[in-house]
Amino acid sequence: MLRNTLEYQFFGAFAATGADGGVDVGKYRRFVVYFAASVVTSGATIKVESLSPNGDWTPVNSNAISANGNTMVAFEGAHSKLRCNITARTDGTYTATLRACD
Repeated sequence: MLRNTLEYQFFGAFAATGADGGVDVGKYRRFVVYFAASVVTSGATIKVESLSPNGDWTPVNSNAISANGNTMVAFEGAHSKLRCNITARTDGTYTATLRACD
């Protein structure tokens, strides 16, 4: 039975490189990130990153998105904070949404 859930939008219709501020997820253990891409010809690389104990952001997953549509990434683990980071982008707009549960 799921007791705690979270839905958080990292960014919506974002058309640049860069990261959002992140969200606290310490009480959750299961995560799904949904990416929606539009107006894509070449695409972008979007990473899901976790804040390490020493304060560095480390990649949990990296996604090369090269077409319009939706992509889903699921993972489990102990994370204090998560964020999305568009590390490379040629074109397109991207929305990233997190769903988390305990």
